[in-house]
Amino acid sequence: MQQIMIYARSEAGEPHQVVFTSTDDKVAVTCDCPAGKRGELCPHKVQLASNDLTMLYHPGQHRELLEAHMWVIQSRLSDLLLHLIQLRSEAEPDGEAISAAEAEIAAGMREGI
Repeated sequence: MQQIMIYARSEAGEPHQVVFTSTDDKVAVTCDCPAGKRGELCPHKVQLASNDLTMLYHPGQHRELLEAHMWVIQSRLSDLLLHLIQLRSEAEPDGEAISAAEAEIAAGMREGI
């Protein structure tokens, strides 16, 4: 098992700790923000898992983020995130489909996918 801890930006100013855990070919992602503590999907996990450098609290962690993103790409989580992005970008977004995709991603991030 390998872990990478990254600090994410937050609206409150203080960073949130996002931890990527790789075990075999699965990856789990946790965040210490209120939603993340409840095991829900949060923007910190989604944006960092999507390799969004603007979410980094410490820009110097870009190498750690790239390594974590490689774990995501090698897992099924990558396909789920791409599907969510597609659903959200439709001209007429389907709220139920988006909620279902978010729930599946949240469960996968909690349990490892």
